[in-house]
Amino acid sequence: MLKQCILNLIIVLVAFFTREIESAVARLKGVSYDISTVKTDEMVDRDFRAMKQYGFDLVRLYEWKEYLSLADLALKNGLQIIFSINLQNIEQGCAIVNSKEAAFNTICMGNENMQNRSLTIPIMGIHIDAVKKCLNQNIKLALCERMTEFIQIDLSPLQPKVDYMLVSIHPFFSSELLTSAAADLKLELDAVHNKYGALQVGLAETGYPTSGQLVVTNPPSLDMMCNLFTYYKQIAAENPGQAPYVYFMFKDVCCKSTQVENSFGLQYLDGRDKCTVSTVP
Repeated sequence: MLKQCILNLIIVLVAFFTREIESAVARLKGVSYDISTVKTDEMVDRDFRAMKQYGFDLVRLYEWKEYLSLADLALKNGLQIIFSINLQNIEQGCAIVNSKEAAFNTICMGNENMQNRSLTIPIMGIHIDAVKKCLNQNIKLALCERMTEFIQIDLSPLQPKVDYMLVSIHPFFSSELLTSAAADLKLELDAVHNKYGALQVGLAETGYPTSGQLVVTNPPSLDMMCNLFTYYKQIAAENPGQAPYVYFMFKDVCCKSTQVENSFGLQYLDGRDKCTVSTVP
């Protein structure tokens, strides 16, 4: 009898800690990756391996290139993909995901398409239903929009249709003169949490450039970027729900028309880390 009680207790404890581990794993940390100038699988493999060394679980891709083995290399390096589907070609997006389902974690819907009311809530709902219909399995769906849309528009009618509400918050573009990008991120993220609840809300993007021109009020800054990244790691680890928290961007790029947009990376173009702390707990 005593042995059976002990065995039952062990089973309960194992189940409890398994749930805790699964919950911790579910608090996924991701990073954006620009493949516009990536030419070879070797480049992808190197960058994906570095992402995993940072501690990232997810990589967010905004486009797809058939000549790159993106899905296979993500799986090889222990990553899953957050993929932004082009709402003008949903069938193609579903075909990409269905061809290697295990490599994909979340589909990003929107990607700032609701900016300036250019896409209405009913139409976005139709797009979400269309994606659900053409996917082979139950991959997570996320509404991905800017802070402006989350606050100025009532997006709550779309909440039941998606798993996550992912907001893009970029302190660099704030009209206020900032002493801390982290404080601005906290302020804006708290506002989204208060409106939509913390459990379903995550980050589609947050980051800070390190070089280039002044765009609004705040100059690019390496110190500001590293402090923001430190805070990002903290809130990603403390995230009460299961929504991904995505940092923008993994590596600098070379050829954006606006110079400052080239320097959001955690790494320089040559692969050197910008910040001294290079791992995500």
